[in-house]
Amino acid sequence: MSPSRIASILALALALGWAPGAAVAQDADLERARLYVELAIRHFEAGDYDEALTAFRKAEPQAEALGDPAGLRYNIARCLEEMGRDAEAHAAFQAYLELPDRPELREAAKEKMAALGRRLWGQLAVQCDAAGVRLSAPALTPTEADCPHRWLKVPPGDYEIEGASPDGAVGRARVTVEAGVALSATVNLPGLLTVAGPDGATLTVDEAPQGALPLPPLELSVGAHTVTLTAADGRTTTETVAVKAGKATTLTMALEPPPAEPPPAEPPPAEPPPAEPPPAEPPPAEPPPAEPAAAARVEPAQPRLDRGHVDLTVGSGAAFYDGESYRQHVNLGFGLAFGLGPIELGIETQVLVESPLAVAMRPELRLPLGVAFLRAGANLMVVPSTVFGALLGAGVQVPLSSRLALHLGVDGTLWPTASVSQIEGRTGLAVRF
Repeated sequence: MSPSRIASILALALALGWAPGAAVAQDADLERARLYVELAIRHFEAGDYDEALTAFRKAEPQAEALGDPAGLRYNIARCLEEMGRDAEAHAAFQAYLELPDRPELREAAKEKMAALGRRLWGQLAVQCDAAGVRLSAPALTPTEADCPHRWLKVPPGDYEIEGASPDGAVGRARVTVEAGVALSATVNLPGLLTVAGPDGATLTVDEAPQGALPLPPLELSVGAHTVTLTAADGRTTTETVAVKAGKATTLTMALEPPPAEPPPAEPPPAEPPPAEPPPAEPPPAEPPPAEPAAAARVEPAQPRLDRGHVDLTVGSGAAFYDGESYRQHVNLGFGLAFGLGPIELGIETQVLVESPLAVAMRPELRLPLGVAFLRAGANLMVVPSTVFGALLGAGVQVPLSSRLALHLGVDGTLWPTASVSQIEGRTGLAVRF
């Protein structure tokens, strides 16, 4: 142990009016405190800082009663420092500096606090690319500040700093603070652009569609942007606008009026009325009408789907586990079917919206029976795991037009390898191609 360490410990004993091995004190409490200090010194010199800390703290009430606890607080902080309890040692040195004591010990305490602070915290300096920005950092103290601002005691970790300008623009910076490192970060704010023009006109910025006017303010990067406004009849106007960080800009755009309609053409002069024809000869007498033949019955054409079509379905179902429990789910399907003689060959992808999410591929053969159909095939689960099952189903496709039909169906799947059976109902649209 260095002489300075021993001297700092003996300073406490001298402050209490003791020296190791001194005579019996004036009363029992003071004698007990002396014994604690001597015990603490022995433990500290032996490197047993935990026991030294315990003994120093037991002597603390007597030091407080004598009105001179500074030396005791210093040595408590030293024990905590040697034990690697940096945060507690820093706080103990801070408490020591609140009391008067010898200048050399106070300077030593300040140096130790600085070294502990470098092990405990980093520093974070934040600046902004716009004026008047208010910073927000919920994980830091203070949680809000004007930009620029420097946080001096920042625990190591990841932080998000948000900056808001007076005009309402918001920017963010994400930083990782390390102990003993002074870090600098910049919050870059976008600009806000409001475009005023004819309602319903379509707006694009830098060739990216933004929608029809009116629109809320757009967040754009700082710099020049090309703004184009297009009317429903194809008329356009284009302007370039400069966007500044954190600032709100309003751009008013007008479209050229549409061209005037040409005047209607003059009608051609009227033709003179034709001459009256001579009176016609009376027609010969009509023969008696023949008996009408029985009219052939013509059936109205029924809309139907061609053999090639797309099925888009949505529905719900349930999976039964060993016949004792079940789990419900929502299913979404997309399928293709092609004619192959009197049958159809199809494949379908189905998503089961449950936890976890499941995806299945279903190759099948379909037998059309008028508007009804029967289907049989395989059910191959690919997500979250690979399971193979047998599929049987039936349904109808009710024609709505020559290209569109209503799809209704019920399917059942047996998963032999998983001891699970599944029944699903679906409805959707079939589109001819």
